[in-house]
Amino acid sequence: MRAIDPARSPIGRVLFSVSICFAIMLAAAPVSVQAQTTDAFFPVGSTPAAVAIDPLRDITYVANHDSNTVTAISGAVLSTIPVGIAPTAIAINPVSHQIYVVNNGDNTVTVLDRVSGQTTVVPVGIAPVAVAVNAATNQVYVANSGDNTVSVIDGPTNTVTIVTVGAFPKAIAVNPVTNFIYVANYDDNTVTVINGYNDHTSVVGVQAFPAAVAVNPVTNNIYVANNVGGSCSVIDGATNQVVHVPASFRPIAVAVNPVTNKIYIADNSTNLLTVMDGATLQTTNIMVGTYPAAIAVNATTNQIYTANQGDNTMSVIDGHSLQVTTMPAGSGAAALAANPITNKVYVASTGGHTVMLLDGAVNQASSLSVGVDPTLVAVNPSSRVEPRDQSGRHGQRRQVAGRACNSPRNRASLRCQQRRQHSQHPGWHHRSGHER
Repeated sequence: MRAIDPARSPIGRVLFSVSICFAIMLAAAPVSVQAQTTDAFFPVGSTPAAVAIDPLRDITYVANHDSNTVTAISGAVLSTIPVGIAPTAIAINPVSHQIYVVNNGDNTVTVLDRVSGQTTVVPVGIAPVAVAVNAATNQVYVANSGDNTVSVIDGPTNTVTIVTVGAFPKAIAVNPVTNFIYVANYDDNTVTVINGYNDHTSVVGVQAFPAAVAVNPVTNNIYVANNVGGSCSVIDGATNQVVHVPASFRPIAVAVNPVTNKIYIADNSTNLLTVMDGATLQTTNIMVGTYPAAIAVNATTNQIYTANQGDNTMSVIDGHSLQVTTMPAGSGAAALAANPITNKVYVASTGGHTVMLLDGAVNQASSLSVGVDPTLVAVNPSSRVEPRDQSGRHGQRRQVAGRACNSPRNRASLRCQQRRQHSQHPGWHHRSGHER
């Protein structure tokens, strides 16, 4: 499969030019930031696990892991759409109006057509956990943790090409300018680089347990949060050369502001957010809430948001001053996404089965009911993270075969609790092998 070169095709040049102009306008626009408050809580399905925003149409999609649905929200709940088993990640192609929902429980991707309302089911690899879209080429990349592959879905036809990657691919990100894709392989401490034009691969070594990846398309640098390595690996996209930058103790999530060239790395053990200057690689640590599990960046306002799962809060960081404001965000705040056009932020609450809406202009919050135990909200799937278990580990290799969950060590884990909940639902089936 050969994708369109976005730098050479007429469509690609238009998309790239529009995106650059839009970014410049956003960066130049004056923004007033006041004390933040919430507007509403929206009820959603059981265990909301992922959130993606269509910023141009101001529609937010919430994947509800335990109710096997997606909730569409725009000021109110618009609809609830059945999808596959255990939707875990979600991404949007704003050009083609397609929404891609990764169903970890039945090894599929549900494709939702926003215009027609129709759904299509696309089989992918085993235990898919992350998804990224290249809107310029209309290609979709799904990381399959169970068979060490990436499924490449062709947007116009929904045909699938399989690319072999490293051990336990956990996160994935796309550079739409270069048409290269970056896959963080948690179990062998590598990043697989996929050439989007021909699906050829190369391998870059990073440090221990890469858990998240983010791309700055302006500088063509890639940032990898190494969960046990205590570092962020910086990959030069032009040469694949790597520099390892210390980043607190247990980095678990990473996000980029391409306008300011700042990188944000959340630590899931020290409650620190590391701020890296992309030009100098100098870092500053700031304290946020307990157990920050996800990060969202609004490049328009230069505001950064962390979902703090340990104390049910969200921290709002001013990118200029690094001043931090922390506010309640619902039980088990685990994922969030920001709309840079409307200046709204959505936070998924796994304990309250709601999504909280924050007005970023005044930092005022409101809540939306969602499914049980929402665990992920994301505009970019590279920042996607999994909920931690009660042992305090995050993203570690986990077996959920029956005998593993019967052990005293694993019985209390969040994943095993979810397994027991699933086993009571009609249609639950046990997969052979191991799920992580």
